[in-house]
Amino acid sequence: MTTCTRNGCGKTYDEATNTAMSCQYHTGQPKFHEGRRGWTCCPARGPHAHTPKNDPFKADLTKYDDVLPEPVKKAEATPEKEAEKEPEKEPEPVIEEDPVDAVVPAGATCKRSGCNRKYDGPSSCVFHPGHAVFHEGRQGWSCCRARATGFDEFLQIPGCTTGRHLFIGKAEQAKCRMDFFQSSAKLVVSVYARKLDKQKSKVVVERQSLSLHVEYMDGKVYDDVIELFAEVDPENSTFELLTTKIEISLAKAAPGEWPRLASK
Repeated sequence: MTTCTRNGCGKTYDEATNTAMSCQYHTGQPKFHEGRRGWTCCPARGPHAHTPKNDPFKADLTKYDDVLPEPVKKAEATPEKEAEKEPEKEPEPVIEEDPVDAVVPAGATCKRSGCNRKYDGPSSCVFHPGHAVFHEGRQGWSCCRARATGFDEFLQIPGCTTGRHLFIGKAEQAKCRMDFFQSSAKLVVSVYARKLDKQKSKVVVERQSLSLHVEYMDGKVYDDVIELFAEVDPENSTFELLTTKIEISLAKAAPGEWPRLASK
């Protein structure tokens, strides 16, 4: 069976029975006027046909072939570009440890995420070494896949790593202001540190350096090593820990004026 290609027909037919009155079709062109559509002719009759026809509703774009731009070719993927698409891997977390000889106060709380156990003797710690992750209403840790939809549920996610508790941890670093005045024979350095712990703070004077370790009552720490501009006499140098500062008197090894305290 063959399909008729005349406008308005589209029926299938057999050539043996295809007569001059078998097909009812439109011989004219489509007409559009004031929202109404039709044909410029009345319905006509004749034999079916299967020759290719031009679609009156399809625009002819071939006349623009010489002005249309060349199609943009898709860039080929290269190993370098594929490598750029790969997501960056999460760096391995650095696990902080207490010194082996650290003295843990009774009732101290473990500082590791996901533990919070109070010290009551040696025990293992189950914790999260990674950092907290909050994304699209879900919470979890970068070190494991467990996720929660509420903050209380997030706090209950069990740890994914086993190790030692962290009761002491690294002390928060503080800043100290200092200044000095001098004579030809000595130089006096003032380190301002309010509420320092006199029992734990230390000063070490050597011929070419001054080492400071200041601990505060709130647990903060200040450490510094100053390479001195010139040599001093440690045996004749002194220091005093006061309530709000440390005062250090450095005996110069050779008389003279220092343009600055540090060598650089």
